[in-house]
Amino acid sequence: GAYMEAKLAKLPHVTEVRGRGLMLGCDLDDAAGDAHDIVARALAAGAVINATGAHTLRFLPPLVCEEADVDSLIEILSGSGLLTCPMRHDSAVWSPFCLRFAKARGTC
Repeated sequence: GAYMEAKLAKLPHVTEVRGRGLMLGCDLDDAAGDAHDIVARALAAGAVINATGAHTLRFLPPLVCEEADVDSLIEILSGSGLLTCPMRHDSAVWSPFCLRFAKARGTC
């Protein structure tokens, strides 16, 4: 659990990581966008996580989770841009998340 907690704490937009063992939650700043949108995009990328609020992600991996599994999750969350600038995409069709972010901020 400590390895996963440390890795999550280093992600951009994460303001707090809390929990016990592998049952962890992390709070996101406003710039990250809606946690429910991040959950949907993570699922499409192969990670099953949950949102317990607009700015809170919950992680509940199996007890047999290894460091390599955590590294894969972190890669999905950071490498695929889920917790980075939401407008960095190649699609001509913006997701509702990107549209909401652009309307609120005007730009990245």
